[in-house]
Amino acid sequence: MNITPEQIDLWRSVTSETQNLEFKEAKNQYDSKKLFKYCVALANEGGGHLVLGITDKVPRQVVGSHAFPDLVGTVAKIFQAVEQGLIKNDPGAPESRKYARYIPEWA
Repeated sequence: MNITPEQIDLWRSVTSETQNLEFKEAKNQYDSKKLFKYCVALANEGGGHLVLGITDKVPRQVVGSHAFPDLVGTVAKIFQAVEQGLIKNDPGAPESRKYARYIPEWA
């Protein structure tokens, strides 16, 4: 799926985030473990989008992000963390969903 500026504007106009759409300001930095957990959560929900550089409060403002300048390296770290089973979901989750085994299509 190609994501266009028009698609992002459409997402920005929704009244609330969903289990498949999250916004994070992440202007200059963002915790890597939080990033991994969000990727895992989205994957476990069948995919979705985590948009960095846009505020999560309405009206959502585009602020840009320099949090992960090495995108390829960051994606590799997400895969590595998942393979090592370091990312755990909610301890009360069903056994099949306690450990991440999937990465969203966009990662």
